[in-house]
Amino acid sequence: MSKLNEKQLVTDLDALAQNAVPTPAFLAVFPFRLLRAYGMNETRVRRLEQGYKGVDLVGGVADLIVPKLIHYRAATAGNDVDDVIADLKTEQNPKKTPGKNAPRFLIVTDGVALRIEDMKTEESLKGESLADLEIEYDLLLPLAGRERYVAPAEREADVKAARHMREIVDAVRAHDPVWNNDTHQEALNTFATRILFCLYADDSGIFDPEWSPTSGKKPDQPFASMIAGEATCKDGSEMKAALQKAFRILNMPLDDPQRANFAPRFQKLRYVNGDLFAADLQIPDFDGRARRALMKAIDLDWKDINADIFGSMIQAVAGDAERSEFGMHYTSVKNIMKVLGPLFLDRLESDLEDAQRRGDRKALEALIDRLANIHVFDPACGSGNFLIIAYREIRRIEREALAALGRGQLDMTRQSKIKLDHFHGIEPNDFACRTARLSLWISQIQADRLMSEIGLTPAPILPLHDAGDIYQGSALEIDWDLVVSPANTNNGETYIVGNPPYLGSTYQSAEQKADMDRIFDGHLRTWRNLDFVSAWFKLMVDHIRDHGSRGALVTTNSLCQGESVPTLWPWIAEQGVEIFSSHTSFKWRNSAAKNAGVSCAIIAIRRNDDPTKERGDKRLHVVNGKGRQADIESRKTDNINAYLIDGPNAIVEKASKPMNGLPEMMQGNKPTDGGHLFMTRQERDNLLETHPAAEKFIKPVVGSRELLHSLERYCLWIDDNDLNEAMKMESIARRVDAVRKTRMASPDRQANEMADTAHQFREHLLWEWTLVVPVVSSEDRPYLQISILPSTVVTNLAFMLPNPAPWALSLMATRMMHQWCNVVGSKLKTDTRFSNTLVYNTFPVPNLTDDRKKVLDSCARSVLKARQPYLDEGKTLAWLYSKDMPAELKSAHEALDLEYETMCIGRAFHDDAERLAWLFREYEKMKKRHDAKNKKR
Repeated sequence: MSKLNEKQLVTDLDALAQNAVPTPAFLAVFPFRLLRAYGMNETRVRRLEQGYKGVDLVGGVADLIVPKLIHYRAATAGNDVDDVIADLKTEQNPKKTPGKNAPRFLIVTDGVALRIEDMKTEESLKGESLADLEIEYDLLLPLAGRERYVAPAEREADVKAARHMREIVDAVRAHDPVWNNDTHQEALNTFATRILFCLYADDSGIFDPEWSPTSGKKPDQPFASMIAGEATCKDGSEMKAALQKAFRILNMPLDDPQRANFAPRFQKLRYVNGDLFAADLQIPDFDGRARRALMKAIDLDWKDINADIFGSMIQAVAGDAERSEFGMHYTSVKNIMKVLGPLFLDRLESDLEDAQRRGDRKALEALIDRLANIHVFDPACGSGNFLIIAYREIRRIEREALAALGRGQLDMTRQSKIKLDHFHGIEPNDFACRTARLSLWISQIQADRLMSEIGLTPAPILPLHDAGDIYQGSALEIDWDLVVSPANTNNGETYIVGNPPYLGSTYQSAEQKADMDRIFDGHLRTWRNLDFVSAWFKLMVDHIRDHGSRGALVTTNSLCQGESVPTLWPWIAEQGVEIFSSHTSFKWRNSAAKNAGVSCAIIAIRRNDDPTKERGDKRLHVVNGKGRQADIESRKTDNINAYLIDGPNAIVEKASKPMNGLPEMMQGNKPTDGGHLFMTRQERDNLLETHPAAEKFIKPVVGSRELLHSLERYCLWIDDNDLNEAMKMESIARRVDAVRKTRMASPDRQANEMADTAHQFREHLLWEWTLVVPVVSSEDRPYLQISILPSTVVTNLAFMLPNPAPWALSLMATRMMHQWCNVVGSKLKTDTRFSNTLVYNTFPVPNLTDDRKKVLDSCARSVLKARQPYLDEGKTLAWLYSKDMPAELKSAHEALDLEYETMCIGRAFHDDAERLAWLFREYEKMKKRHDAKNKKR
């Protein structure tokens, strides 16, 4: 394989997806194009092509097998891709197809959907289109001789551990279905957690006080030894009694006289302490399958399992409802570090490096003392991932500081000063709370073991002492001051972190709406449209204001867009706090179904008078690109406003009329018709065949979808004075009557009132020419996709500007307007959502003299001229404004941008950041002029 250029790879994969068609000819060339994209030597590809059978006489496509690499099979007509990939997996079962040359990847496509299975890592891709491979392109990187990077939660050892735990629980449930019941879920969860601890304790030496990681020997494994001696029956019948005894003795102090009642093989199971083994809970019966599952798990080496993946591992063993709940909480290490780094870890790291460089022992000791006084609080902690990573990183910095002090000058018995009870959380699920505490214990054990690497003696592990300070309950009901406040943290540094649940207002339950009412009542005028995560954000701001803590939360990006900004952020500004770090919108990558497609931001808050702030220490982290191809640009900034922009703290509010002197734009006509006023091309033709005179009552109609994809659609458009004539035509009368019935049956009183005018849309607005702007369009498009249409009805799924001058089209077609819409408008996921009141009416414009309008008129004509040949060929606006927009159209827009931006500042802007900074400054000026003018009235 040649050296792979990943940017070129994504480009090639995009081209492959764009040219995909569900035909045998395409399916036959697909695997070779794929191999070329991943850098396979051209000579080798041609050799494979020469030996390939291709398409047979009946349209069948031959398999392609490349030893060790791929087994490709086309899903030809009538074959489902999932069935085909399932057949391939069966055929490639190692027991049936042994050998070192077995293909690693199974690949199936029908020219539309794509299925890939990695037989080594058991990862897969279920793409609804070939374009999905652009995002998950690294799945096939081994074709180029490079392994895919996987986060710690996805490493092979961790995946195997989760799989083993799942197999134990599945076997238990299969043997005794009562363990599928909700009434047994808590006991099953606790049982799984205990097994997990024992497996880890065995392999990491927790049960062996004499063992050292540097000894070169394996530790005693009393749990495995006990199972081997006490549960010898292969039918699993002895396992329950053996585990009952083990769990009891693990809860007995070493000086408890009852320990003498246990056989010698149990005595090395040392007292654990804590609440892990405290309760005397029911243990499930085992059969042969369950015993084999546990024995296989014992054979796995558990000492290298990451504590930060325990939460996701628990997802594998919990009940379906709880797995969904845990999934909402689980956050990858990569995303956690986006929160913790800018919030406090980066500065600690810098202080460490500075002290190491200077050899400053006093500074190193001061840093160690400071670390011991840090408190981290996650008010939506789930199974503890944020707390675990924070603890691990703080211990790492402490360990490196101790190492820098020098082994020869250290007390070898010196222990860590970092306490687990400095890591606080709130979580409503009891099992998640216990998982978080267990994970923190494991983290402490792992960190203590690493102390031996710098010559220090690790602290005794058992019995466990302090634990993570995890509260069970609702973070929206528990007083956060009871968890962390200067009084109970000894005036230490407190950092609030987390990934609270996101839930749009439409999806909030009655209980959640009541939570929102309780949190915001008396503070905001309205809050019903805010996302559920805003409640955590409000409580975090309260805590920062009152106690000087700092905080950073992962939040849905809706909090920094559209109407949420004027709803929430003026109150936040009044609390004397500021954003000092932010991470702009990025797609959430998580296995939880409810989080699929969610776009997030990270916002870090501190008090304006925070004593640790420094001039120029604010940082804006901007995501450029998409998916795994995206990179993050980090830049210093003087200010970060509510839109996460380097600009003034302007809050853009809806304006019912244009503040900028532009002609008035309005939303399209709302039908409220049950679909009866609309017609397809065929329905229109049928109507005209029966009633040729009906042509005067039919108009072309567009909304966002029709505009973007050139979809032909029609509607009835009847003026009041033509109603009698129209109603004489039976087909029209039938449609109008259906509209009347629909409106009468509606719970909307206004719809009821419109029943008398059932021949019309709610609004009845039509012009000779209309500039049409879609309500929603893809984030990938560099400009708004607008058009000027003749005598066309516009629905409420688009906005319209009647009889526009060409220069108005130019304004709408600038990158400035697109950027303003991206930032100020609302979003549907990450797609652009236009609004006349929030975007168009508030858009700052330079002084548009007649001469300037003439220049813009000319630019508009150039843009339209560049588009027309493609539209004549049947291309759509969606195609024209894709990332591969035609060169002449791109040039026309760039020429327009240069002219318009020169009107703004005398030259082109350097980048979007400069564009937005100018827009927000000009908005502030425009708003002041507008308010002053209204005040005089």
